[in-house]
Amino acid sequence: MNTPNKTNHWKFFIFVAGMLLGVIGLLLFFSRVQLHRQVLEAEAYFLKSQFEKSMNSLLLGDLDLEDPWLSSKSLQERLITQAAVESLKIPQVMGVQAYNQSLHPLHLNTSVETDISTLSSFDQAIWEGWSSRELPSDTFGLLVHLADEEESYFIEFQLEKTLVLNAWNRIDSTLLKQGSLLCLSALFLLWIIFRALTRTIQTKEKLLLEKTEVLKKTNQQLTQAYKTTSLGSLTGHLMHALNSPLTTLSSLSKDPDFLSTESSREDTHQAIQKIHQLVRQVLGSLKEVEKGEISYCLSMKEVLETAAQKLNKVSPETSLRVVNHESLCDPVDNLQASLTLAILSNLFQNSYEAQTGAEIVLEGKRKGKNWELVISDNCGGIPTDLLPRIFSPVVSQKTGGSGIGLALSKQLAESMEGFLQLESSDSSGTRFKLTIPALEAETTN
Repeated sequence: MNTPNKTNHWKFFIFVAGMLLGVIGLLLFFSRVQLHRQVLEAEAYFLKSQFEKSMNSLLLGDLDLEDPWLSSKSLQERLITQAAVESLKIPQVMGVQAYNQSLHPLHLNTSVETDISTLSSFDQAIWEGWSSRELPSDTFGLLVHLADEEESYFIEFQLEKTLVLNAWNRIDSTLLKQGSLLCLSALFLLWIIFRALTRTIQTKEKLLLEKTEVLKKTNQQLTQAYKTTSLGSLTGHLMHALNSPLTTLSSLSKDPDFLSTESSREDTHQAIQKIHQLVRQVLGSLKEVEKGEISYCLSMKEVLETAAQKLNKVSPETSLRVVNHESLCDPVDNLQASLTLAILSNLFQNSYEAQTGAEIVLEGKRKGKNWELVISDNCGGIPTDLLPRIFSPVVSQKTGGSGIGLALSKQLAESMEGFLQLESSDSSGTRFKLTIPALEAETTN
């Protein structure tokens, strides 16, 4: 018995683990990007709030000032200039640059000489409230938007890049630790689930293999049982068929003038020929059933024609009419053909032994997945008291009959997974139907 293959289980585990680690990695990457952005956003809002706070404080103190230099500028620009100086007191701020609504830089003492921000940076600052960019000399620029009823301004704070990078590095370190712990925990949990599922699958696979082995042995035993039934039925058919010629020989042997006349010698010769023919036929069928292989196929039409030829040799005075259908061209394997011929031979024998000059009609057709052969005669039917037991051994309406012909025929039909049944019986005659499974398409190819 084969053991379950564990290699595929581990391949599946590695695949799922890789997928899980990939998902965790993507989540950590997006978290890292978002957290880096939140650091800059928090810094931008902090600096903006501090700048606005400084402007509000300076506004209260500068209302009474009449300095000519200050009066030459707008109140807003004066407040921005003073608030920029106050912003330099914040440790991380290295410089402050301001832009008016027309995106022209204001000349501030706190400005660091840098390139003007791009138009997209201003648009982002208006849309999101802030934008960022890297500046020369290891500095970082945070551009915020100051909205005013009369005119809006943009303030860009130059920050030391090291401070931002340090914050980012702390985030990366924390994410790395948490991500590693999460990956290890996920792998451990996955391994536990995998082990539990693998053991369950292996147990079921082992049980399935055991059941398959039992089923295989059972099928072998059933095949042997069917073969034994077929062999026994064919042997019984031979014994039943030999009964008639042996009876003839027995009668001839009691005649004092046995073999003295031409007719006696002819009857003896025919009886011996019939015995030889039956023995050869049954021995051939026994070999095919014992071998259990499909070595050749015939059409159902050929099987019925063979049955008619054999009947004509055994009982020339019996009339047999075969009703042909187009479906009779479909194939029948050698095993079915041998057993079908034996069944038809028994049914024909019952008819011509019941009445001299019997008329038999044999109709064969394909119906769905089965063959249906209908055999009817005009031999007066079966007595009513025998109908319930016609397929039981040693039940016969003929004087000296063995009563096993129909019983053997039914066993032969069942050995092919078919069945034989009596459809009708009255004063006009009997009608039997033999149903046989047809060959599957792949078998016939």
